[in-house]
Amino acid sequence: MEDRVSSLPYSVGRWTKDLDPFGIQLVIIPAHEAGTRAFADWLLLPYVQQRLDRIFIDEVHHLITDKNFRECFARLGDLTLAGAKYTLMSATCPPRDVPEILHILGITELSMVREIRSSTTRTNIQYTVEQCTNDNLYATVQSKFNSIVLQPDERGLIYASTLKDCDQLSQLLSAPKYYAPIDPKEKDKIQEEWFSGVYKWLICTTAYGEGIDYSKVRWVFNVRPQGKTSEVQQGGRAGRDGELSYSHTIFTTFPAHFRGLGLTDDPHGKAGLYAGYQMDTCYRFSFRLYDKETYPCAAIPGAALCGFCLEQVSNGVNLDGPAQISARVPLVPSSEHHVSQPAPINTNLRQMTIADSIIPHQKARNVTNEIMQGITNLLSVIQSRDCARCVVAGTAHTHSHVSEDPYKDYNYIQRRLNACNVPASQFHPFCFLCWAPYRIPGLVHPVPQLGCQLTPDDCPLNGSYPGIFRLVTALVFGRPEIMREVAKYLDIDVEIFSNIFSFTTWLSKDVGSSNEIPNNLAFLNAYYRSSLTESVH
Repeated sequence: MEDRVSSLPYSVGRWTKDLDPFGIQLVIIPAHEAGTRAFADWLLLPYVQQRLDRIFIDEVHHLITDKNFRECFARLGDLTLAGAKYTLMSATCPPRDVPEILHILGITELSMVREIRSSTTRTNIQYTVEQCTNDNLYATVQSKFNSIVLQPDERGLIYASTLKDCDQLSQLLSAPKYYAPIDPKEKDKIQEEWFSGVYKWLICTTAYGEGIDYSKVRWVFNVRPQGKTSEVQQGGRAGRDGELSYSHTIFTTFPAHFRGLGLTDDPHGKAGLYAGYQMDTCYRFSFRLYDKETYPCAAIPGAALCGFCLEQVSNGVNLDGPAQISARVPLVPSSEHHVSQPAPINTNLRQMTIADSIIPHQKARNVTNEIMQGITNLLSVIQSRDCARCVVAGTAHTHSHVSEDPYKDYNYIQRRLNACNVPASQFHPFCFLCWAPYRIPGLVHPVPQLGCQLTPDDCPLNGSYPGIFRLVTALVFGRPEIMREVAKYLDIDVEIFSNIFSFTTWLSKDVGSSNEIPNNLAFLNAYYRSSLTESVH
């Protein structure tokens, strides 16, 4: 991306915490950093907001396709609080996904959203599909590869869906491979050699499917693509100079597909790929998932004929004009259109602004911050009295109760809470040992390293207050009068707190957005606000 924008007439800088916003006009930041609290806080600094005009998100479809793997995408809604205009870009964002993307970003005022679309297919690309057996896959790729002659400045890309296929094809075709596990310096070297012509072909995975911008990619092989989205992205690398180019898909079996598959259950377009393989019509129709209107080769002036249309021509079928093949596939069937009387327009309404549109998001964030502050205050109260039991009991601290259970079933309740499957929160992560949020003000709680198990030594509260917020929850549960006040504060049915089974079920409820607090943390704040605020002040 930095290479692509370097030719623009702007001063460009890559974001760091110490970046001086006055010296640059365009800030570039990877998505995994844009979803961090550090960047969101930097973006909200007054001197940054004064200069911020627009936020661009490239390849925005990843908010849908990768949301289960890249938690940072789900946190990009924090950027909406900056109150800047968005420009969202993607070549493979189906119309069906737009509402969910807007929801993730916290954009609730749809009247301010303008959707601009052009055809996903390009007229200068010839789309062809070939099926072979698993045993004959590599031989099929090799045969097609050997039949192609590239000019000195032309390039070819072969996309494989697995590392194994990459390795095998790289060895078979004597072409370099490019995928994520390769050392970054080695990848840079491979890419540079491919650009300069040391190698004309490159074997790669989808890691190279987006962002490449070499204009004379003449051939793209899509070997066993996992979905229509990856096939479209990969094929889109071809022919950026406007010359005739080729996107050739080779598959062995139909992708996993089940009848009745819901749209939201298929973010990668497996169903679209499945339908495309079985089509007995122009292959351009298989791209209809991404377009509001889709047209066949015959209806597009100057379009390169796809494999199906070429076969029709060879069989003597006249494709002269759209009359031979349906020229339009509407997004909504005509039978579902209903004509209604236009609603009267209130001309006295004030025009909606960007600032107006973020008010609900800002209010929700303020509530979230208030909850986190309540947990901070609760911890301060416990630390000031040096005893969670006495805080909950409302008594002066003594050492006589240390060996006593606060109520009859206390040990059982503690075991149930320890076994409670409180879901992880990508928006408000907390320590599973003590339930303290990692970002709690005044407490520097280290975040565990990726792939490493959290140990008691990693928790700064474990020495003085082991499992402190789990302990508080168990203590509060043993006092029905406090539980009633907490339920009232949370505006939920007190029966949910009447037994440990329904209570732990409530604690285990998943969190769906950045403005929702996990129930175990919401409970602690509610306890502090409903039972301790007056006694503290």
